[in-house]
Amino acid sequence: MMKLLSVALLAFILFAFGGCAGGDILPQSGDAIKFSRQGYEVLFTHGNLHDIEIVISQEEWDGLLRDMWVYATNAPDRRPLTGNYRRATFIYRGPAGDAIIEEVGFRTKGHFNRPYPQDLQGQFHRSHFKIKFNKVFDQEEGTTEYEERSQRRFAKSRELELRMNTFNVATGDWDTSQMRELYAYDLMRRAGVNTSRTSSTRLTITIGGEKHYFGIYTLIEVVDKSFLTKRYGSNRNDGNLYKCLWTGYGPASLEPFDKYKDNPFVNSNGIIGVKDWRNHYRPTYDLKTNTDVPAHTVLLDFIHNLDALSGVDCRTIWKPILRWTVF
Repeated sequence: MMKLLSVALLAFILFAFGGCAGGDILPQSGDAIKFSRQGYEVLFTHGNLHDIEIVISQEEWDGLLRDMWVYATNAPDRRPLTGNYRRATFIYRGPAGDAIIEEVGFRTKGHFNRPYPQDLQGQFHRSHFKIKFNKVFDQEEGTTEYEERSQRRFAKSRELELRMNTFNVATGDWDTSQMRELYAYDLMRRAGVNTSRTSSTRLTITIGGEKHYFGIYTLIEVVDKSFLTKRYGSNRNDGNLYKCLWTGYGPASLEPFDKYKDNPFVNSNGIIGVKDWRNHYRPTYDLKTNTDVPAHTVLLDFIHNLDALSGVDCRTIWKPILRWTVF
């Protein structure tokens, strides 16, 4: 049986500004559950407003900022695009069921625009963030602790993205309605496109014991193996999932790669691969699953046939194995 090819097309425009500031102190957990595998539908139901608090020590917060600065200093484009996660505690309060999950991975995210959440003058700025519930820190591979951590979920999700409202590159404005991105994702989902579920949340970050309210964020389901399992089932989630960008290797246009061979601004040699952020490598077609033995034959064949075939030939060959995923 041919494997499912999930092509992930990314609309990736970020950045934000605002206020916040300095948590070692955790709230009393009381009867709060440690983590929840349930609550997925409630978490991503429009009309529900959730509350998320990130509690992070001053040391880890300083480390997050340092990670960004060091990465930017050594990056060709001087952007702080580190992928390193810092330890934090995730607290959820809302209709999906209150939860406290200790030692999650927490970092900023973004590409073309990723602000430092605190500048050298001590001022705080809003940014996009990512939470990784199954992030392994000190657990040794092969141990029970490692396996338990790698399988940890919240609301059936390995990760969550917290995104500020959409930035309009043309006008330089933010969507103050907080609705356009929610509406766009929902419109695609209603049209039958397998795209991320979304909702809205209030975000508070407690740093060194001091709470700072960051405002309303769009909560976005991450496109990963859990995403594929929900859409296709556990017996059809083993295909190649690509995160598609517009990078120095060219746009994810599904056009033959040799189109760019004479373009001095595009390095077509690295257009498809597995991201290595430590070495500043971000391919246009970034394989997110099956990365241990990456094989890009299915995608390359698809791109070739998309260019070479037409009409019924194109539809009958690819319709059974291609599913579109947009994020």
